[in-house]
Amino acid sequence: MPVRLRFSVGYQLPDRWRFSDIVSAFAADIDEVYFPWRGVANGRGIGIADEGEQRTLEAELAVIRAAGVRLNLLWNAAC
Repeated sequence: MPVRLRFSVGYQLPDRWRFSDIVSAFAADIDEVYFPWRGVANGRGIGIADEGEQRTLEAELAVIRAAGVRLNLLWNAAC
């Protein structure tokens, strides 16, 4: 039986495309999405700057989780 590789993908702040749409399209190949939380130190060099971005993150995470992809919160620079 062949081994199927699955990826761990870091959340990206929204741009032209919704991140959750991209993850949902490739959900069979993605094991987890790791993400920062507003006000929590993380080692990615990005942060959730304001409440609007936090609400967007939360909405996107709900879609990603509904697609069957696990979520991994970056906590205290643990990436």
